[in-house]
Amino acid sequence: MSRLVWLIIFPLVLSACSVRGGLAKIDGKLGQGFAWLSEWPGQYRQRYMSAPPSPLDLLSTTTLAALAKELTAEEKERIEKWLVGQGLNRYGDAVKTLYAGGNPLFDESTGETKERFEYILFNHPELASFVRPSFQTATSEPAADPAN
Repeated sequence: MSRLVWLIIFPLVLSACSVRGGLAKIDGKLGQGFAWLSEWPGQYRQRYMSAPPSPLDLLSTTTLAALAKELTAEEKERIEKWLVGQGLNRYGDAVKTLYAGGNPLFDESTGETKERFEYILFNHPELASFVRPSFQTATSEPAADPAN
């Protein structure tokens, strides 16, 4: 037992006697490390966690979902032409986009399925006012007509 005590105390005594300046540096570095650790959760939250959607965004999302269910055949055709004119795939994403489940309409984490035009309108809300000029979302600006 006494050897164990000497093994612990002896290096501490030597380091305190011989390298006072070195200990101050180590203490400073440890202080910086602990300061960083106390700031880290805030930085993590800011960088990796998005803010919850505002009620206005939720209203727009709900309204877009309702619009997607009400689209007429002519409006769907107009969206199809817009997708072709923009050089996008049938889901409104870049042409060479690969999807984990084969398509973006099924969310494997929640088990939720979306209709294709609902997905397109969520990703391109400006299409709502392009398809129905009377329809306006909180952030929509009219989409460019591919015919022009």
